[in-house]
Amino acid sequence: LYVLGLCISLNKNRIIFIVGDTMNLRTIFGKNVKHYRFQSKYTQEQLAEKADISTTYLSEIERGMHSLDFDKIEKLSKALNIEPFQLFLPNNFNTSLPRRIDMVEK
Repeated sequence: LYVLGLCISLNKNRIIFIVGDTMNLRTIFGKNVKHYRFQSKYTQEQLAEKADISTTYLSEIERGMHSLDFDKIEKLSKALNIEPFQLFLPNNFNTSLPRRIDMVEK
């Protein structure tokens, strides 16, 4: 199935996306998770706890290293108070996010 330049393949309970642009969907997803996490002022530890995943796994998601199943996508989007589809949209977010949330002035 092709949608907006994406090839979508269903594999058990996962959707596999193949993106024709320079940034793959896992990278887009990870950058969006990090963006919305910073916007919500959550540390990785706080978001991981809310989404019931490990901090290491969340870090790897943010770096585009994992494909997630629907349950994890839903948990992350609920913890971030956003709709799941927002995590898949290519965005022009500020690329100069600090490496750590505790480095942001409060």
